[in-house]
Amino acid sequence: MVPYFHLLLSQEVLIFLVAKTNKTHINSLLFYPREIWIIVKMTILDIDNIEKVEGWLSKEEGILLYNLAKTCEKGCIVEIGSWKGKSTIYLATGAKQKVYAIDPHKGFDGDEFTGKNTFQEFLTNIEKFNLIDKIIPIVNYSVNASKDFN
Repeated sequence: MVPYFHLLLSQEVLIFLVAKTNKTHINSLLFYPREIWIIVKMTILDIDNIEKVEGWLSKEEGILLYNLAKTCEKGCIVEIGSWKGKSTIYLATGAKQKVYAIDPHKGFDGDEFTGKNTFQEFLTNIEKFNLIDKIIPIVNYSVNASKDFN
């Protein structure tokens, strides 16, 4: 039996932690940090692997995006600035609907302007999480993309 524990991240977000271990004592969580998965409404959020995707988003911000996307019942989700897809993966994993990811995919690599095209890295990252059918990439600047977006 896998032990379940509750962690209150904020007053509004309740997340269930499941320790992938046979230990039943709550202190075992302290010794197995890489073996903890976050589960919300039976969806496994593979934080360890998402965190390997390059990006500026913190783990806490990613979990927040995931939970906000999970609560989105109507409309669509549009992300402006997806770079290599870290935040896009959090959003799409939580979303019931498709996620539109708008980014020109050129210019910056990290904090440095290089003119490097990052679109292939973006596609590779979302494919790793089997989200290619859930994410609609729009390779453009948001001001231009907004003219064609309904």
